[in-house]
This record gives sequence, structure tokens and C-alpha cells, in this order.
Amino acid sequence: MRMKARFGVSALAVWLLLGCSSQPPPKSQDSALLGDVMPSFETRTLNGNPLFSGAYQGRRVVVSFVASDCDACDETLQAAQGMYADLSDVVVVGVFGPNETADANLTVQQNELRFPVVVDENGKIAELFRVAERPTTFVADGYGRVQWVGGAGLTQDQLTSAVQSVD
Repeated sequence: MRMKARFGVSALAVWLLLGCSSQPPPKSQDSALLGDVMPSFETRTLNGNPLFSGAYQGRRVVVSFVASDCDACDETLQAAQGMYADLSDVVVVGVFGPNETADANLTVQQNELRFPVVVDENGKIAELFRVAERPTTFVADGYGRVQWVGGAGLTQDQLTSAVQSVD
């Protein structure tokens, strides 16, 4: 009788652990940066505040490259904002392309984005990350290494899962 009770408790514990765990992240897209240290960059946010990506050592970092004329980019920003609201220890940076300051400001207001957003005026940040298309989202672990890359169709659950899968 005791053996049966132990098995029942063990099975229940496993079921609870599996049922409560987050889903595994979707498969990462290919990127030359996977496993490498995320490129560091220095710029100013739309608010005029300085931003140095190297200052976030020890924290998970999400960098999303987006464009103002892209519905999938808008969805990515909404997913990033939802994840950011739930995981306060994660750094998120949105990066718009050259000549998009006015559109970026409008997008920030419309989507009520609370994380830093920058405009990559000369395209150097996208070049460092080897961004070929937008949206592209990079997730780096606390050691600064890129561990996951996502593209169009990114949901809040997928991004949260990708962030939670890295240390």
C-alpha cells in the first residue's frame, strides 16, 4: 500500500512540474551570431538618453530590429512589450532603420512601448548584427552571448519562452 501511495505522489509531482513549465522556445533562425557575444553599440534613444548595450552585462538582452512600414514588425514590438511587462529583469531595445524617427515615435506611442527605442540612422547597428530583414529579434544570455534569433510571426509566448530558456 505504501508503494502505491509513493508512486501516486511521484507521478503527481512529475505531472505538476511538466504542466507548470513553460513551453520550449521555437527553433532559432540561423544567424552567424548564434553563440557569439552580442555586438555592443552606443547610441541615443528616441528620448535622447544615452544607450550603451555593454552596460547590460549580467542581464538577458533582447534586441529587435523593426521597420515602421511592416505589420510583422508591429506584432514583434507588441510581443516584446508584453514580455517586457512580465519579465522586468530583461533588457529590451527596439531598433528602427534610418530616417524613421517620426514613424518610430508614433509607433512607440501607439503601442505604448516602455522599453528603449533607437533609430539606427547610419545603419551601423544593423550591420553589426548582420540583419538581412526586419523584423529580426536577438536574445542574449547574461554572459552576452546570442542564444536565439527570431523573425516574423513572433508572439509574446514564443519570445518569453526564448528569453526564459537562456541564463
